[in-house]
Amino acid sequence: MRVETNRNGPFWNQAGSVAEPASARPGGVANDTAALLLQASRAARNALDAVSSNLQFLTDPHSGRTVVQVIDAKTRQVIRQLPSEEALAITKAIDRLQSLLVREQA
Repeated sequence: MRVETNRNGPFWNQAGSVAEPASARPGGVANDTAALLLQASRAARNALDAVSSNLQFLTDPHSGRTVVQVIDAKTRQVIRQLPSEEALAITKAIDRLQSLLVREQA
């Protein structure tokens, strides 16, 4: 499952860029307010682009634990993973040791 940043709303057009409100055009009633709103929308868009990422939920095949990965939307590289690869490796090593102890006791 992938969760992506949602940019749908009244100020986003279908191309994914900020749509200019009608009142921001020359002769509009609320030209100053609309211009400020448009500027704030563009700033928000730039901020969202800077941290644009996806969440991916996976199941580790060895432990059966759920793994959450934060993935950079532009480069598709894993930014962070919970639990980490190291934690999963430690869990796998502990499971192996437990199985060895059970074999020795039997």
